Amino acid sequence: MGSKRGWKDRFSSKKSAKWFQNRVVPVAGKDFPFTQQLDEDMQVSFCTNHIKSSKYNILTFWVINPYEQFRRVANFYFLIVAIVQLSLPEPPVSPFTSVAPLVFVVVTTMIKQGYEDFCRHRSDNAINKAAVSILKDGKVVAGTSEDIKVGDIVKVRKGEQFPCDLVLISTSLPNGKCFVMTANLDGETNLKPLSASKETRDCTTPELLANLQAQIECQNPNPDLHSFNGRIKVKKLNELIPGSLGLDNIALRGTQLRNTEHVYGCAVYTGRDTKMSQNSKLGGNKFSTVEKTMNKILLVYIGILLFEVILCTSMKYSIGLLHEYETFSEETFANHWYLGYFIQIEPLLVLQEFFSFLVIFNNIVPISLYVTLEVQKFVGSLFLVWDRDLYDPETDEPAKCNSSDLNEELGQIEILFSDKTGTLTENIMIFKEASIGGIQYDAGALMKTNTTFSSFTNDTKTTINDSGYEETLRNPQEEIHISEFLTALSVCHTVQVASDESSNGVNGYDNNGYVPDNDNENLEYNASSPDEKALVEACAMFGMKFIGEEEDEQNIKCKIMESRSGDQALKLYEKLYVLEFDSTRKRMSVIVRYPCGKIMLVTKGAETSVLPKCIRGPIKDSNKHIDQYALVGLRTLAIAVKELSSNDLENFESEFDSAQQAIEGREEKIRLVYEMIERDYTLLGATAVEDKLQESVKETLVNLGIAGISVWILTGDKKETAINISYSCGHLQPGMTVLDVTGQTNMTITNKLQGYADQMNLMEENFGLIVDGASLTLIMPVEENRELLYQVASKCRAVVCCRMSPLQKSEIVRMMKNSPLKPVTAAIGDGGNDVAMIQEAHVGLGIMGKEGRAAVRSADFAFSKFKFLQKVVLVHGHWYYYRVALLVHYFFYKNVACFGGQLFYAFYNNFSIQTLYDSFNLTFYNIFWTSLPIFLFALLEKNLSAKTLLNNPVFYRRIARNYLLSYREFFLWFLYGLWHAIAIFFGWVLFWSYTVNGSGLGQFSFGLCIYSTVVTLVNLKLWFQSRSWNPPLIIGIIFSILAYIGITLAYDAVRINVGILNFFGGGYNSTIMPTVPLDPDVTWVYYHVLSHPSIWLYTFLILVVTLLPDVVIRVFRKHWAVMVKETKLAKKRLESKLNRGSYELNGMSNPGYNEHGHSISGGKLKHMYSHPNSNA
Repeated sequence: MGSKRGWKDRFSSKKSAKWFQNRVVPVAGKDFPFTQQLDEDMQVSFCTNHIKSSKYNILTFWVINPYEQFRRVANFYFLIVAIVQLSLPEPPVSPFTSVAPLVFVVVTTMIKQGYEDFCRHRSDNAINKAAVSILKDGKVVAGTSEDIKVGDIVKVRKGEQFPCDLVLISTSLPNGKCFVMTANLDGETNLKPLSASKETRDCTTPELLANLQAQIECQNPNPDLHSFNGRIKVKKLNELIPGSLGLDNIALRGTQLRNTEHVYGCAVYTGRDTKMSQNSKLGGNKFSTVEKTMNKILLVYIGILLFEVILCTSMKYSIGLLHEYETFSEETFANHWYLGYFIQIEPLLVLQEFFSFLVIFNNIVPISLYVTLEVQKFVGSLFLVWDRDLYDPETDEPAKCNSSDLNEELGQIEILFSDKTGTLTENIMIFKEASIGGIQYDAGALMKTNTTFSSFTNDTKTTINDSGYEETLRNPQEEIHISEFLTALSVCHTVQVASDESSNGVNGYDNNGYVPDNDNENLEYNASSPDEKALVEACAMFGMKFIGEEEDEQNIKCKIMESRSGDQALKLYEKLYVLEFDSTRKRMSVIVRYPCGKIMLVTKGAETSVLPKCIRGPIKDSNKHIDQYALVGLRTLAIAVKELSSNDLENFESEFDSAQQAIEGREEKIRLVYEMIERDYTLLGATAVEDKLQESVKETLVNLGIAGISVWILTGDKKETAINISYSCGHLQPGMTVLDVTGQTNMTITNKLQGYADQMNLMEENFGLIVDGASLTLIMPVEENRELLYQVASKCRAVVCCRMSPLQKSEIVRMMKNSPLKPVTAAIGDGGNDVAMIQEAHVGLGIMGKEGRAAVRSADFAFSKFKFLQKVVLVHGHWYYYRVALLVHYFFYKNVACFGGQLFYAFYNNFSIQTLYDSFNLTFYNIFWTSLPIFLFALLEKNLSAKTLLNNPVFYRRIARNYLLSYREFFLWFLYGLWHAIAIFFGWVLFWSYTVNGSGLGQFSFGLCIYSTVVTLVNLKLWFQSRSWNPPLIIGIIFSILAYIGITLAYDAVRINVGILNFFGGGYNSTIMPTVPLDPDVTWVYYHVLSHPSIWLYTFLILVVTLLPDVVIRVFRKHWAVMVKETKLAKKRLESKLNRGSYELNGMSNPGYNEHGHSISGGKLKHMYSHPNSNA
């Protein structure tokens, strides 16, 4: 006992799997029954089953979140300004103008992010506190998911999800089998059969399990969903009984138990070690392109701010009045007595002046931009949810927005990574045709009739006349071939049968292409792939109905009800071995003893892996038919058989048993055994199955291509399936040069990629690329290979990645996302296997399909149909980006237009840090007077209608690569603001120079006139900028202007009781002065300003003059392309006339020849030279 405890103590601090090569798990949490076989490379202490996706707890939130907030450039900048303003002994304006907006922004964002993390905590608790049944002391007790430890035996009931990765010990079925749905892992809704270990499947009760002494040895946790190797050692009567464990013995976390009452399993991987967690990446904060650009613009404006501060500080001490009187002593007054005493230039004083100017000019950076943007994004996302065109009546679900921070990123997508199964397709397989004995038959031809019409060919050599088929019997030889073919399909599969009654309403995959035989029991087929299910259902329709299996300790009997001959007859086929499908062999086989006693090896698989191994049969004709099916996007499988002798079977059994006992290299050894027997086939024919595409998939992909979005298909399916679907949905196109990077080794992969890269540099063609997960395993760790793959893939119009693990999908997305061009990526999927790539991409899109809600929960946006992607991206994405881009420009523009005057004013007040505007208007300029119109604009503006954007996807290209926030657009908007600031300020300076003498208008009147003009102008500018002129925007603009006038009049007139001020320490004498104005500096000033009609007229004149250049630029920009085009055409017409010469006779010139080498068609010349009124 001491040695056993020593082993546990030794490894107690090493709970991370990275320290070890393998792990050893004692079943039921008991002591290890075989301690002498433990070594240092085996892990014996493990992590818990606790799941954590949240970022904060109740304590760390108050530290980490503010830290993250002030990592934003804007927040940190305003924090510094607020500290400076509070530190100054006499700040030029109230600190309230900086502190209040900053607090509002930070608190609002904290509330939002705190709520989001609260939702993550709630989701984690739902998983961790989920009820489970754990075996303790021979009894099944209730517990929670987080209570499970490695080695515990867990009972899972029908309909429940597996809480961790469990090696199956026993099931409720006598044969030890069960069925699981793996939708959250691989996106497949089909039921997959699993089986308990042969050594433990008889332990079906808690009492037997309590007495079980066993330990499991298995490999380290890894993200490979298609691999699991291990062995179990059971101690019975002091005897060691070993057994091998494979992928069909482990149920992974996230899968769901179906059509089986219950199972018992031993936990081998928990928490972060489960394969599902290994394939998940922690979702970090995503930032849109607009937000990144906005931060750069912010840095530019901070640079402008520092320039203004340094300029004014240096000017004050270089050419200011103080410098002119430096010959006087400190007690001497200057001639301008109101400037006060002469002040010595000291470093501390200069620093104080510097910070005072910083406070005066800091409003050029709009802090309210972030608040407005946050609210606009949140409210704007509701329009996506409310869009009736994105509502799916079948599922009764509208679109969903999980992250409003990325709305505008929908308008910048350059690469779309798409899952296949359930995303592009409906995962509904329909049998279409078969090639049998070199003859093509459609479904109708095989339905107990003799017609063999093919919808894909009318070749008379391979079809039979179908006239009078109801009266005429089929050729007996043909019927023999058809029966052989259908028999092979009926037995070569891993499909299981469950009746509707036994399934208890929890059915497997529903194939709408299957119509059951109403004369017999209505059977539900459960299959590991939809292809298999479709083929078995087709056989049932054609008179070879698979009705289940009988299993005992010796063998499995496959029951087939045959009715093609007219009478029903039950036939039993003894299934001896199943040679499972794998991606290397690309086929599956079964060894079956037919009722006649023959031992047959029946194989179905990809034609590339089956046809080369055939030596007899219609190989040439079948290959031709397979090519025809592939051209129309059908999924094809070749069917072949081989008769085995008793010696062949004995040799196979011996070699197979030996390979199964190996731990190291087991898969390779088993594959070699399969290869030895899978050869010298007789080809029977091929099948063609349609994987039904979702509605409008092809149209959607075509429009996305026109919009400039490159589409990559990433799927876990095999290569042939992925290629067929890609062709059928118009992704890969006929005539495209397809580059194949599959089946490579470490020695060949670099040369292969380099060869393709060189080929693409020399040739100008449309290229497509096929790459598989095994090749990516060799590519991604090596930087040279990654660079080559990027070079090749970036030049391809279509890319298909097959046999991908979820982690590999995210690695491909990351590779392109971080490539030199930094394209904006989006990923769309519907299953748990797509979560990693959805989280990795800039924009994650989820399909609310049949495969659970994992993808929907992790996505930024979700909707029910792939076709909705058109409107989400081409319409909403376009609008979102256009609105947000103009919102960003507008906020910086209006602050330049308003606070640029503050800089000009400094040159008129001798840089004395005198503010042009009062504190009230400084505070409310961005918060009230100019916030509502731009908010409504950013919510409702539609520069183009939805119909126009859908019919013309090319408009999406016009805003690509962040066009509206380019340096040119930024500079143009900056010039707008600068011009408006100059025109308004110096316009009023001109007015004051000639008209105010004797009018009583003073300094505050001057500032108020400028401020009022700016408020009116920036609101009218937005009205002018709008393309749609929607009523809410117009009302908002008028309301903002009127509200400014009304509230300013009230503010200037309102007086407050001194008792209130004295309560806060005001020190007023209420007897002498019972009330005081809110701001004595501006009392009745606005009334005085508005009483002058000349100010009204001059304001109108300034507005017209200021907006005139905007109108001219707008007209030129709108018609510039047309003007350039017309200019070029006019130039060509003039050159043509000059080049013809006077010697040419009218009508005798050669329209196809031009001596200057311009090759133009005669038709174009005819149109060019014809008179507009000519009838020719």
